[in-house]
Amino acid sequence: SHSGDREKIRKEREAAQEAELEAKKDQEEKTLSEAAKRQIEARKRAEEKKKEEEFDETEYFEDLFGTSDGRSSEKTDTRSAKLEQLLLELPNCYRKDLIDNWAVEFCYVNS
Repeated sequence: SHSGDREKIRKEREAAQEAELEAKKDQEEKTLSEAAKRQIEARKRAEEKKKEEEFDETEYFEDLFGTSDGRSSEKTDTRSAKLEQLLLELPNCYRKDLIDNWAVEFCYVNS
């Protein structure tokens, strides 16, 4: 009877330890999964930032001065329309985030 109680206690301890190890393993997997998601998101943001920073020098100068054969580019033709549209949107920019977004768009139109 006494040894039966010891065996029962030992089995309960082993079961508790196994459950604790499983819980730790699950938590580690969850942590790794969250870390992987953060890493993927960081990579995506870095790629987007890189794309934003890249620009085509030829396209930039053609937009400013027209093409080498004297024709203006489509972007030059629409720049004034885009600028006019931005200026019409300006009165609706009453929060900092809206003003910031407007300023970014303004820079793109003028670049």
